[in-house]
Amino acid sequence: LRSIDPPPIRKMSATGTVLAASMVSAVAAWKLVRGQAKTAKEDELVYFDLAGRGEYIRLAGVIGNVSFKDRRLTRDEFLRKKKSGEFNFSQVPVFLTDGKKVAQSTSILRLVGKRGGLYPKDPVKAAEVDGLLDLIEEAWSCLDNTKYPTRFGFPDWDAKTRLGFRKRINDVIIPRKMGYLESVLKESKS
Repeated sequence: LRSIDPPPIRKMSATGTVLAASMVSAVAAWKLVRGQAKTAKEDELVYFDLAGRGEYIRLAGVIGNVSFKDRRLTRDEFLRKKKSGEFNFSQVPVFLTDGKKVAQSTSILRLVGKRGGLYPKDPVKAAEVDGLLDLIEEAWSCLDNTKYPTRFGFPDWDAKTRLGFRKRINDVIIPRKMGYLESVLKESKS
């Protein structure tokens, strides 16, 4: 277990880099130099030792100056804890706070964002942010469908079929979705 520090630089796929970067507003970077962290010592993010869906939560914690433990599981630890029913929905990330287990990466991101002052208080502005987060979630779910097809009711495709789907997603779907995001960012005043 360790307190959250700036995430280590690690090699990520272009898709992962785009998705992680799109979750974090550059305008909020000034918060890195703000005072002490704004959350309880017992808060903890539980995920794997990889970028995936945990990295943008880690980044939001750094940018918003929200302190939490960053517990990184091995595959064996995850499988053992999953079998024991420790995780909501049998998956990670999970955020432990105030005696509760918060599941789903975007929900955790919203929580960390709210605690770090990165999430709007105005309900209409918050809904606009939610729309962007949902757009990014759609891009993630496309990739999840190819990585874990049987979870989503698809057959367990052979490697060639999966690669074909992933190529189309990387070449067509994600650029289109990120294009929507870019157009919103260009219109933004922040």
